[in-house]
Amino acid sequence: MKAVVEQLMVWLGARSADSRARWHGAVKRKSHGYRLLLRPSVPTLKKHIQSMLVEFDKDLLLNVVEVKHPGGDKSVITLTNMRTNPLLPKGILD
Repeated sequence: MKAVVEQLMVWLGARSADSRARWHGAVKRKSHGYRLLLRPSVPTLKKHIQSMLVEFDKDLLLNVVEVKHPGGDKSVITLTNMRTNPLLPKGILD
C-alpha cells in the first residue's frame, strides 16, 4: 500500500518532500480493501479541494475517487468492470 500511496502523491504533483507536505493523508484498511483520505494543507489547494477519498479493492485496483469541494459540492469517479493488462491490438499505441 505504501507504494500505491507514493505513486498517488506523484500524480498529485507531490514529487519532493516539500510538495508532499501539501497533503495530509490517512490509510484505513477495510474488509473490501483500503481507503485513503487526503486533505490539503496549503491555502492554494484548500481553496479548491476540501478532501479527496480514494478507495482501492483488496488487489489494490482503484474503485472510487471522491473529491469534496469547499462549497459543498463533490465529484465522484467510480470505476467498474476493470480489467488489468488486457491484450491490445498490435499498433493501437503507434
